[in-house]
Amino acid sequence: MYQKDLLVGVKVLDLTQRLPGPFATKILLSLGADVSKLSPIGKKDAFLNYGETESIFEAWYKNINTDKELIEIDFSTSLQKYIDASDLIIFPQGFKKKLFDFSNKAIVVVAGSRSKNSSKHDLNALAATSSFQLFTSSKKDSQIDPPHLPFAGIAFSQQLATESIASLFKSKMQRLQVETTVYLDESAKFIFDHFWSNEIEKEKRFKFLHNGRFPSYNIYRTKNHKYIAIAAVEEHFWARFCEIFNLPLKKEDRLDTSGSVINELINTFESLTLDEIIHKIGDEDICLTPVE
Repeated sequence: MYQKDLLVGVKVLDLTQRLPGPFATKILLSLGADVSKLSPIGKKDAFLNYGETESIFEAWYKNINTDKELIEIDFSTSLQKYIDASDLIIFPQGFKKKLFDFSNKAIVVVAGSRSKNSSKHDLNALAATSSFQLFTSSKKDSQIDPPHLPFAGIAFSQQLATESIASLFKSKMQRLQVETTVYLDESAKFIFDHFWSNEIEKEKRFKFLHNGRFPSYNIYRTKNHKYIAIAAVEEHFWARFCEIFNLPLKKEDRLDTSGSVINELINTFESLTLDEIIHKIGDEDICLTPVE
């Protein structure tokens, strides 16, 4: 998936907690870097402080920190030697960097916002993006459950990884200290605002390709209450899909917005178990995938 030898020999020091910093260093790890995640003695990662009611965070912690060197140290007496042995250091906003020497190192600061009055959580950053209206526009409830995944934090992590590599290469080439601060709210707006347009705002048409407007790009329930995802938007995929499932539909029906074609596919998939659907597909590539 990644160029696994790109960062071989690079030593990364991760002083962050929760999701963005550790996920960013997980990406660097996949590119070949050696990553050490340090925590002050007695202060475990915040993902491990929620107890049984939020055990999902423990799973996230394990998944994004596997294969890293996890160390607890006394920052006041031992941190400098780890800094000296590292090429790239990632730490949170507020870290007392003046107490340490970062000469000729690449430094990336993980920050929430430039504004002191702005909240620093994923949901705040996501809500401040224009594209978040696509999530809330069709809701009529007094209260709306937030998206299951921390999308802004995940996007922020990737931005952090990119900035980290850029800072590292610049530091290596120029043989000097390079410091970059990356902000959660600015990263979220940079990434997600590209998926919003004046045309969407003007037409108030929030049903579109990626959220269920067309029958050819949707998720359907099967007879045994499993789910199947179809993304047969291209004519040849749609034509072959209709052949396999004996559907008398035309190529233009894949983009039908009346609801009648969607209902026909609902009936088709609800008449078959997931295993029966998989058997019908065989080795055919028609952009039809079971939801795992």
